[in-house]
Amino acid sequence: MKSTVGNMARWCAGGICLLAMVLPASAQDDRPDLTQMSLEQLSRVEVTSVSKKQQKLSDTAAAIFVITQQDIRNSTASSVPELLRMVPGLDVAQVNGSTWAVSARGFTQQLSDKMLVLVDGRSVFHPLFSGVIWSDQDLMLEDIERIEVIRGPGATIWGTNAVNGVINIITKSAQETQGVLVTAGAGNLERSFGAVRYGGKVGKSTNYRIYSKYLDDGPTEGVFGQPAHDSWRATHGGFRIDTRFSGQDTFTLEGDTFGSNIGAMNTMAAYKPPYLSAFADSQGYSGTGLQMHWIHKSLTGSETIGQASYSHIADPSGEIDVNGNMVSLSMEHAMPVGNRHNIVTGVQFDYRAVRTSSPSPYVWFAPGNPSFQIA
Repeated sequence: MKSTVGNMARWCAGGICLLAMVLPASAQDDRPDLTQMSLEQLSRVEVTSVSKKQQKLSDTAAAIFVITQQDIRNSTASSVPELLRMVPGLDVAQVNGSTWAVSARGFTQQLSDKMLVLVDGRSVFHPLFSGVIWSDQDLMLEDIERIEVIRGPGATIWGTNAVNGVINIITKSAQETQGVLVTAGAGNLERSFGAVRYGGKVGKSTNYRIYSKYLDDGPTEGVFGQPAHDSWRATHGGFRIDTRFSGQDTFTLEGDTFGSNIGAMNTMAAYKPPYLSAFADSQGYSGTGLQMHWIHKSLTGSETIGQASYSHIADPSGEIDVNGNMVSLSMEHAMPVGNRHNIVTGVQFDYRAVRTSSPSPYVWFAPGNPSFQIA
């Protein structure tokens, strides 16, 4: 077994020293260096987000930008929103230590309901608010294969939330993450962070990986240099299993769980002056997710994809307590017609149900327990 030590000095916001150890360094050294590729080679990079089928980047009829694993390794980013800052035409703003606003075409807001965000094809929208809580999507950047960003309408393929674009985060297969990976670092803003990942194999056709990640970010500075009450501590863990039943069928099972505690400034109402008073508080977030993905490729060239996912989110603190569940089922079939055409058909069903409550008599959400189904 060969061991390597890489990324010995990685700079992040606030100045961070990172140590990364990989055992073994097998497939990672075999990936092509994109900086040495010609424009013709780069145009052959395959994407799947535009028409829900693999096609060359040069053949897509959309404004799409791809963040590759080489881009991720060359960047100083430590989170997905920081990576998205390199996408032309995408508006990325950091509101505080853990809150981000990401959108396109000038429609920047914290909860963007017209920018669909997917992780391996699963929507990561909040069950109550149409938008993404980016602090909940604390993925291991080393496990991301690529991020495909479409700037422009994509509702025909992806639904009503893709009016301004689609951000599709695609993670590596378990076969590409074999061995042990350990990363750790510290700094003055990102006070400490670390991750551990292990990938192995069961039999001849099944690969798996498990991982765990931790971070402790300190408070940012206010207008006059005073520390803001927005520190952030989070843990994130998960697994992925890839297996091949035959030459035509592959199956993927992946899941994750997270928990975080974020500082925040809240207000309290009173019946006498000053009526509203601010106080330092903290908000806790937690959630779990499970997803199954099945692909069948026939000998005639057609492809059938089935996917099922379940997500649970709990926000037990703040002005509104949220406890929500999301279920999504989809089936898709792609069939070639002649040498130049493809027909892609599919059906999808989403169900979301949320229970809300508030410890304050002055705050409520109506309806208190919303739910909806869409097909």
